[in-house]
Amino acid sequence: METQDELLSNLNSYIFYGKLDNLEQLSIYTDADFWSFIKKGLYSQQEDRDMSSISDTLLKGFNYVSTMSRHATFYDQRWNFLYFWMGEKVLNILKNTSEFSNIMNTAKLIRNYFDKSYTENDDIYEITAEEFPKLKKIHDYVQNYATIKNKFTQFDFKCTQDFSKYIQEGYDAYNNLKSNCNEGDISCKAFNVIVKSESNENLSKIECKHFKAASMVPARSPTMELDRSSGFQTIPGENDQQFAEHGQNLTEDSHSPSSIFIGIALPSLGIIFILFFLYKFTPLRSLLHTRLKEKIKIGSDVLEEMEETHGLLDDTYEHINTEHDMNTHHLSYYPL
Repeated sequence: METQDELLSNLNSYIFYGKLDNLEQLSIYTDADFWSFIKKGLYSQQEDRDMSSISDTLLKGFNYVSTMSRHATFYDQRWNFLYFWMGEKVLNILKNTSEFSNIMNTAKLIRNYFDKSYTENDDIYEITAEEFPKLKKIHDYVQNYATIKNKFTQFDFKCTQDFSKYIQEGYDAYNNLKSNCNEGDISCKAFNVIVKSESNENLSKIECKHFKAASMVPARSPTMELDRSSGFQTIPGENDQQFAEHGQNLTEDSHSPSSIFIGIALPSLGIIFILFFLYKFTPLRSLLHTRLKEKIKIGSDVLEEMEETHGLLDDTYEHINTEHDMNTHHLSYYPL
């Protein structure tokens, strides 16, 4: 379940399935007999199927989910995620779809071995190959609903065409099965388990009204895990890797000195180019020259006025001093 759409790639189901698809080889040190039994079952050859082509991938996924930390995000939903992840891969190689439920019982065996207390989703393992795609679409939509809804609270949020199509198809599948649910059907029982797992009994329809072009999927950090409400969360787990960080768009080189220099230099060069263009090819040049001449003339006039004022002050000062000297020399002395 891969996508090149950034909005879709940040949804919970895409992150979980992507994690399972890209696991490195995990060595199995405990429960060796049990895993040997599971592996032999997956490798069994029959005319209508060849599980050996996906058995290694499935084993890594089984091991990862069965050893997840209790504190890991999606811990409570891990068995349902594992089931639908496995089911999609099995359907892609299965020729005789009547065997689907029997093969998928492997996921139930693993769940019961590692988590005997969890029996809420037993009905899911009885789903037929015909019902599976519809229920998987509903399951994933329910798991992603909170994140999708949260995106629409962001200022100026815009959808891509693939994102809009995804939420439309997800809601239609959810609404159709809900409207035609027969309580006695396995698909209806499984549907109720799926919806109950997220406590979302009534999901409202969400529609995209503003669109943008799809962007590339960014590189993800292997040490971060996405919070179910589309926030950020780091979870210490027992597994070698954790989920990717939501929105991890920058690589390690994003803040290198060269990138910082370019980020500063390019805007400056742009401003210089614009100013040069305006000066060279617009009336701005003549306007600046005219203003400059006016300022020079005004400055010259002011200087002349200051010199004249200074001269007047000097004359006045000399005149005052002369009168003072004259008054001093004409003082008479009268003896007592």
